[in-house]
Amino acid sequence: MLRKSLTFISILGFIAYANVAKAQMVTDGLVAYWPLDAETVKGKDVEDVWGDNDGTLVGNAKVRAGGKVGGAIEFGGNDSVDIPGTDSLNFGGKEEHE
Repeated sequence: MLRKSLTFISILGFIAYANVAKAQMVTDGLVAYWPLDAETVKGKDVEDVWGDNDGTLVGNAKVRAGGKVGGAIEFGGNDSVDIPGTDSLNFGGKEEHE
């Protein structure tokens, strides 16, 4: 009986492990990535961890510690991130993107 139980538990464990999808970051064609977490926001500066398209917090957005996956930015009604136009973000010929 113990052997059957261990076999059953082993099979369930294998099935559960086999069905777990590993998350991968798609990088093909990626020009910018702003995680907007506590580690990449310093004061009003928002870091682009992939390219050179750093931004600036506008309004009263605040970095909050904690959360399910590290800290995050808390945006209010008129808060935003201003990202100046760069060559890598110049998709439609605009100099600045909002």
